Amino acid sequence: MNSPVKLLASKAKVLIAEDTKTMRMVLKGMLREVGFNNQAEAIDGNKALSLIKSGAWDLIMCDWELPGAKGDEILKAVRESDNNKDAIFIMCTGVTDMEQVKKVIEAGVSNYITKPFSQAVMNKKLEMYFTLK
Repeated sequence: MNSPVKLLASKAKVLIAEDTKTMRMVLKGMLREVGFNNQAEAIDGNKALSLIKSGAWDLIMCDWELPGAKGDEILKAVRESDNNKDAIFIMCTGVTDMEQVKKVIEAGVSNYITKPFSQAVMNKKLEMYFTLK
């Protein structure tokens, strides 16, 4: 069985949808550490939806609880979008309720990370889809 070809992190276009400034900064730094340099930010769900409609993204790191559109609404829009339906969508959440996690998985999330998380945990999730530096 052949492994799918992985996109280089340095070639990927990344959207970070996170309302907490500190967490956005942490995510940006962690992603930059492994080669993701082409990053855009959305501080709420409505801005994330606008950015998703405006172009194609390779990786979307999205908080579950955002002002405006919530993470599950954003995921639904991504999966219904011609430009983004195949984007790697990683939900970053503080929610540990298994019913919520199950809902996200059923909605088509590529993976999820429970906050707080380390660089090593994030790398493990990302290296399934991307060649990291």
